[in-house]
Amino acid sequence: MEERLRDPQMLREVLLRRTLRAMITAAGTLNRVARGTKFRSDEERWACLGLIRLASTLIGPKHLPPEEPLHNLAHPDNTEGESAVLLEILEKDEPFTSREESAQWWLEQFRKHGPFKKSYATEEQALEHGRREWDMWEEKHQRDLAAQQPWAIKEEEKRNQRRQKLAQSAGE
Repeated sequence: MEERLRDPQMLREVLLRRTLRAMITAAGTLNRVARGTKFRSDEERWACLGLIRLASTLIGPKHLPPEEPLHNLAHPDNTEGESAVLLEILEKDEPFTSREESAQWWLEQFRKHGPFKKSYATEEQALEHGRREWDMWEEKHQRDLAAQQPWAIKEEEKRNQRRQKLAQSAGE
């Protein structure tokens, strides 16, 4: 695991993959806007434009890694297990869909890599940490929605209602 954390090529590939994925989404959003829809927010507009401007840099001439590799990609205060968890967070492709999924993911990380100094030292604490992480994300998401224009909140409510109907129909 330590080799993965210290390999600048691996970190470069992970970051490049995530950035390219975001650029594809931005291009799709710009395509949608070009056909007549509007951006959901100013933040979305600026993020899309920034990512598209960055695309020519990443897709252009091949960039070579630094001549001298970075010797330590992990923070010195983090243990090897903590660094491995943080790397797995970077590599995670899909966001969590529920509070319990978040809790289970953190429990798996505890079982694979051991305790996380400031967050958890037992399996039960790892589960609770995962739930707290979900709650913090959910709270931030709700604040972000409230800060958006009213039509965006209505769209989110409609999506939630559709999700509830799908969940109910799946349960029947």
